[in-house]
Amino acid sequence: MHIYSEYLVSIRTLSVQIDLDSLSQPETRATISPDGVSVQVQHHGDVAGVQLPVTLQSQDRGQLQIPAVPSTRLQYRFQISEEVSSNTDSSAIIPWTAADLSDPAELTCRRCDAVIVARGAVKEWKDLPSENWAEMMDFWHCHKPNEPHAHDQHTDEKGYAAQDRLTAQRAVGLVNVTSFLLSADDCGNILSATPSSHANSNDKEAILYCASCNASIGTFDDMTQFYKLAKLSLSLSHHPGGARQSFSAELWLSCRLLNAAESQGLRKFTLLSTRLGGALLIWIFTPDLYISSSKATLPQSIRVAKVLWKYAPSAMDTQGSGLDSQSLSEGEMEMPSFELKAMEHCLERSSLLLPEHATHLMGWNVALLQRFVLEDIGTN
Repeated sequence: MHIYSEYLVSIRTLSVQIDLDSLSQPETRATISPDGVSVQVQHHGDVAGVQLPVTLQSQDRGQLQIPAVPSTRLQYRFQISEEVSSNTDSSAIIPWTAADLSDPAELTCRRCDAVIVARGAVKEWKDLPSENWAEMMDFWHCHKPNEPHAHDQHTDEKGYAAQDRLTAQRAVGLVNVTSFLLSADDCGNILSATPSSHANSNDKEAILYCASCNASIGTFDDMTQFYKLAKLSLSLSHHPGGARQSFSAELWLSCRLLNAAESQGLRKFTLLSTRLGGALLIWIFTPDLYISSSKATLPQSIRVAKVLWKYAPSAMDTQGSGLDSQSLSEGEMEMPSFELKAMEHCLERSSLLLPEHATHLMGWNVALLQRFVLEDIGTN
């Protein structure tokens, strides 16, 4: 038996889907709890239940009607009042911004706790305007038209300027949505694999590894000399003696996708690896919804984004049908190979939360990516 509930924030609608192992019978029962916070199903002597993503109103509580014609699939839909839904906030939450790092911070390897950036090594943290801003500035520097080079006395204070090539500065940390850009001198316990060490000479990826446990923690940019450390590979301690804070790769990856969708006004992306190889097509189908599933490890509801995905087709196969044929703007997103692999793993694993009939749609795979909620951030 599989119970799946989904609350669509944008239209204030709660759906409950129940997949039974056999045809429903007169003894089959589906009941909303008296307080409206959960649903319980009894079938063939088995009992299962989940907490609902949102509380149902009194008129929707009690026993639900079972179809007269026996079926293995029961479906129910409820409209949620505006008062209940008004507490939700659809904006993307981005942890570990420069403001969060104003106090002496220490970054450690998420896997083994080896110190990567010691407390006090970075004196100043600065937010970058967007995830790929550093790469865009480097591209601009190489391709900009000739122009007078008036000296900007504030460039050093800002840490970056449009007319200058962005380069690493000691004791200054630049903060992206899902990564930190740091000088190698401010980092420790890092091993670097240069592109020339790869079998394919066209491979431009230079992975950074934890010297203690060999976990992938970032990449090295030879042009700017930055160490680009992935937040998903790190833990953060805000104060001496303070607890270390870290988040799953799934939360960071969904954060990057949702931030890109908001800032670029796009829903469809091609995810490319910095190492030569495959790519993924991602369509953010529903950016904000709450779900609960009897297959989840935790009983409470989860805030997720529903995405459609598949492996990128060859150029000759891009003229598809169904969803592919719609005229949609698309973006590209480049990430290290270990992040793309983590994304693929998260997408495949999340299908277990969905009813089997809901895991595919018109040639696409359907997945759920958990996203940040305010409770994840807590206090420093």
